[in-house]
Amino acid sequence: LLTLLSQVIGAAALSRMPRALDSLAAWPVTYGLLMMLRSTGFAYQEVVVSMLRDPGAFSRLRSFAHKLAIVTTTVLLLLVLTPLSDYWFRGVSGLGPELSHLAKSGLFLGLFVPGMGVLQNWYQGILVYAHRTRYITESVAFFLVSSSLLLWLGVGSGRIAGLYVGLIAFSLGGLVQTGWVWWRSRSVVT
Repeated sequence: LLTLLSQVIGAAALSRMPRALDSLAAWPVTYGLLMMLRSTGFAYQEVVVSMLRDPGAFSRLRSFAHKLAIVTTTVLLLLVLTPLSDYWFRGVSGLGPELSHLAKSGLFLGLFVPGMGVLQNWYQGILVYAHRTRYITESVAFFLVSSSLLLWLGVGSGRIAGLYVGLIAFSLGGLVQTGWVWWRSRSVVT
């Protein structure tokens, strides 16, 4: 519910910032691409929960999480730095040249979202395994508060295109969320 609320707050904020229509048009395509790359991390939480009980699994799972985070970040970096992003935004998604440029330049602001998502789900898997799921809910609340605050500041400044502010807010909010589950998972002994 909190995650869904963040999407509503994000859309409301984007509509009140510079380049509102462009930002609202480019947001689903840009954020959708980030979520598609991040989806490997969603599945990883279930892997961690089911395999963490095996002897020696902790170090192997942690190593794989770090490698997967690097791979997903590298894939996004390749998209940002090569014509593949033009193909995605113009060819596949059907954005015009101006919106494609806005989306491509904004994509760089979410560069660490896929890798951070993998690590977040690694830590969440540890917490689920240890039956400390309250910390996950707390992390989502911290994400909502921190990203909403940044969106509010973006609306207040009225200087930066909404897409950019939204990507910064959700990226930094994700960093806060990941930091919280990392901190809470440190005390879990496996």
